[in-house]
Amino acid sequence: MAKELSDEELAAIAAVDKAAMNELLTRYTFVAFAKARAISPEYYEDLFQEGLMGCVAAAKTYDPSKGASFATYANR
Repeated sequence: MAKELSDEELAAIAAVDKAAMNELLTRYTFVAFAKARAISPEYYEDLFQEGLMGCVAAAKTYDPSKGASFATYANR
């Protein structure tokens, strides 16, 4: 079910649906990893974890009425 939903739809239900949160994190794992490696090859593991925690926080606070896509919001 979660695989058919858009990022925005997943973010809307991720706070209460573990499967939705897992799918969202799966979709953004590579983004967090790539950004962490680009920032600091030495400490990328710590930065990667911070990136995933940021994705969780973004999913819990995302408001589609503000006009930004979830990808844009999460990347900030």
